Amino acid sequence: MTSSALHTAALRRRAEILAWQEQSPPRGAAETGGIDTPSQTLYELRVHQIELEMQNDELRKFQLDREVSRYYYVDFYDLAPVGFCTVDDKGAILQANLATAKLLGVPRDQLIKQAFARFIGLEDQDSYHLMRMRLLQTQEVQSCDLRLRQNKGEPLWVSLTVSATLTADHGLVMRIVLSEMTERKRIEAEVLAAKEYAQNIVETVREPLLVLDAGLRVLSANQCFYSTFQVLPGNTIGNYIYDLGDKQWDIPKLRLLLEDVLPKACVFNGYEVEHEFPGVGRRTMLLNAREIFRLDVGSKVILLAIEDITERKLVQEQIQHLAYFDPLTDLPNRRLMLDRLQQALLASVRHRQRGALMLMDLDNFKTLNDTLGHSQGDLMLQEVAARLKACLRDGDTVARIGGDEFIVMLEDLGESPLQAATQAAMVGEKILRRLSQVVELGNFKHSGSASIGITLFGEAGETADELLIRVDLAMYRAKDAGRNTLCFFDQQMHTDLTTRVLLEEDLRLALQQHQFSVYYQAQVNARSRITGVEALLRWQHPTRGWVSPVEFIPKAEKSGLILPLGLWVLQVACEQLALWAMRPETAHLTLAVNVSARQFRDSDFVSQVLETVHSSGANAKLLKLELTESVLAANVEDVITKMKTLKAAGISFSLDDFGTGYSSLSLIKRLPLDYLKIDQSFVHNILLDPDDAAIAKMVIVLAHTMGVQVIAEGVETMEQRDLLATLGCHNYQGYLFGRPVPIEEFEALVTLDPGSSPG
Repeated sequence: MTSSALHTAALRRRAEILAWQEQSPPRGAAETGGIDTPSQTLYELRVHQIELEMQNDELRKFQLDREVSRYYYVDFYDLAPVGFCTVDDKGAILQANLATAKLLGVPRDQLIKQAFARFIGLEDQDSYHLMRMRLLQTQEVQSCDLRLRQNKGEPLWVSLTVSATLTADHGLVMRIVLSEMTERKRIEAEVLAAKEYAQNIVETVREPLLVLDAGLRVLSANQCFYSTFQVLPGNTIGNYIYDLGDKQWDIPKLRLLLEDVLPKACVFNGYEVEHEFPGVGRRTMLLNAREIFRLDVGSKVILLAIEDITERKLVQEQIQHLAYFDPLTDLPNRRLMLDRLQQALLASVRHRQRGALMLMDLDNFKTLNDTLGHSQGDLMLQEVAARLKACLRDGDTVARIGGDEFIVMLEDLGESPLQAATQAAMVGEKILRRLSQVVELGNFKHSGSASIGITLFGEAGETADELLIRVDLAMYRAKDAGRNTLCFFDQQMHTDLTTRVLLEEDLRLALQQHQFSVYYQAQVNARSRITGVEALLRWQHPTRGWVSPVEFIPKAEKSGLILPLGLWVLQVACEQLALWAMRPETAHLTLAVNVSARQFRDSDFVSQVLETVHSSGANAKLLKLELTESVLAANVEDVITKMKTLKAAGISFSLDDFGTGYSSLSLIKRLPLDYLKIDQSFVHNILLDPDDAAIAKMVIVLAHTMGVQVIAEGVETMEQRDLLATLGCHNYQGYLFGRPVPIEEFEALVTLDPGSSPG
């Protein structure tokens, strides 16, 4: 080769060296930690090989070619992504690449002569030794999955592929290839867990459960589904849900939910269906669906849970029924009646048809209840409900709104008020006749009656509340008319109602503004000397003037204002007694205070009386409480107990208006009374009516027999007084001896009375 050719070859080789340097730059000690890597050595050999080629040294070039090939193998062996290692027949590591060292977590130079088995997890030792034994016996390639036990960190899953090779230096050795598969094992475990979890849900849920694919075919079902729907797995798996059973589903709505709603929301809950099951009847089911991703299926599936809510629906219906129906009579209650009345009002105006509302109250039902007991009273109410329904058309409504009160609503009675009133009156009379028929209550026969109030409706703007007020007024007017009758509402009733409402408001204001006062009316003995006095409540309204007690006392009792009002009168009376005790001319006077039935029934009445007497300093022996016979309509034993408690404190009792009520003599004699009072209604006509005179004599004789005193009220003439004295009554109260007057006038009257002092 000429010098120019050699020069040209040298230039070519130099260019190759530069290109090699650009493609594979050598790694220095700083990168490799001071250890030459096979790639670095191979790079240096390649450079040397090119230089020898330039020198045309064929022998050296051949040797270097072999060295380069060997290092090419070493470079692949060490840089391979999988682990390679060689193990002798005793299990010691002879050779390992860098990937193996990394998998085992030990530097490569420390692996040599180590037993490979020490890096296998304890749980997989048996599998490794069994595989090694089979390899040595059969010399066939073996494989298995094992967990490696590293010095640090979690165990790694690897796939081992093992082959046997006969070598000159070490005899029979194992060539092991290790491929890491930890992530794959984790995914497989998740898939398995997901599959087991899904299967567990399907099998253990106590409600029917289906798993559907995206096409709504059944992938699986639990045993509860089969037993509930009486279908077999062969007729279920692989079929569309719509094909399961005969008319079990509302197909259009179910298709809409599963194919439209579910894909958008991934869930729906609470779709109700009903199905008639063989042997168990109709059941109400609640469907709940959820779209989830199943790893074992590799796609989305639908979990369809089917909950049997038949019993729950039954309970809900019962609760709903109790909310709108009376449990005793099974009639609509007040709430349902008001709802129907609202609808009837709208319909009557729209169709120009009049209707009627009837309110009825059973006469003397409380007496029946107290006499025969509540169980018999309940039977009576049930019989009344049945008779009322028998009197009405199918479209009419009858309701029990509480106690012994019933409401009847009649619709479509005609366009004219007269026509509607005529038909309503006919129905009302029919009801009265049916209710007056004898009712057998066990061994007792009862003839009942009712008071019925009626009001018409059909005018625009009427409200349910307004109608109830009107019919209530009419019913009470029927009671006042003598019971067992019916009465229509009129405008005068409304006027009376307005007056009563205003009166109640005025009563509250009067109590706050101290518009009430106490007047005193003298009680005298046979010698016309003042022995006592009755405290009487008076009300002077700022605009209406004096309001009669006959007008405001009943309203105070009904509204409950009688409680604070009565307590105030008692306080004034006791304070007056304490003041009179300090003056000789008044120290002997007794003071009578009227007590209403509402007051006496109050649970705090006794304690309030005793506290008032004590705090005022009054002499309890001079305080007299006047009761009416209406007090005895309550719990008699409770009445007697209260009276005895107050009697023990020195307080005396007078039975007012005696002879006007219905108290039995056997009851009267049990009461710890001190006075019987002849009512003024008998005294007024005692000279003209023999019956009134006879009643007055009967009261006087009874009082003497019981050992109590008797006093006549309403005495206005000397003739009345003389006749009463002849009959044996020697205590009087009335205009003849003085009208009710303010305290100043009464004290002046006592001062002028020559017999005002005891004697």
